[in-house]
Amino acid sequence: MSNVNKLIINTIPLGLTIILNYYLVGLFDSTAGGVERLDGYFATFDEKLFGTPVAHFIYSLFDKDSFLTSLYYDLLITSYLTYFLLPFYGGVLYYRSLPVKYKFKLGRYFSSMILFYSVNYLFYLGIPVTGPQYFSAHFFDYALPLSDYGRFMYNLVQEGQTTFIDCFPSGHTGIALSTSLWLFRFQHPHRYFMAVLTLVIMAATLSMRYHYTLDVFFAFPLTYLSFRAAYLIFPVRIQMVENDIDEEK
Repeated sequence: MSNVNKLIINTIPLGLTIILNYYLVGLFDSTAGGVERLDGYFATFDEKLFGTPVAHFIYSLFDKDSFLTSLYYDLLITSYLTYFLLPFYGGVLYYRSLPVKYKFKLGRYFSSMILFYSVNYLFYLGIPVTGPQYFSAHFFDYALPLSDYGRFMYNLVQEGQTTFIDCFPSGHTGIALSTSLWLFRFQHPHRYFMAVLTLVIMAATLSMRYHYTLDVFFAFPLTYLSFRAAYLIFPVRIQMVENDIDEEK
């Protein structure tokens, strides 16, 4: 079997986890007649920090008619849409860096990603939060300062929304952090690019009205725990780039 086919086979369980779990969360919510939202606690926390929803606070910092403001928001929505590609991007980089005899170690990488997605979806059910774009809609009586391109991308997100309890914790933040963590652990040259992209994605989740601050904060421990717990599922050490040295588990 070719290396490409092996890589594709490794990505299938992750792809199924993303699609199936996300679909089932929405199905559960709709068949239950809409589970009770807990947004009030999250919105109150942001208002204590910023005096207003965090997205509204960020928006107030910008010159609304500036080209740079539009460029900033276009960058945010573009980075936000990379979410589902990131775990595969990191997986391809790790797989390519592995010597042939260590290709099997990719299993630990995908185990950590599957763990994060699965536990994250359980939190969606256990702590249902719909997000400031809906709960605090009365604050947002203005359009985001997007260009025509940015508005098109934004509408793709809105039209693709099938689940309305998918906020806590922030999956976008967690998956970006997970990919960054892996790239730093096996010392890939792309790790600094990924770190910057992670910061932009975190800013996007807040600025675009999708998430509360607590959604982002709580993605950090879940990311780390998923990374560590993957060793229990696939107990191999992380292989460093371009050498045969294993990192501590």
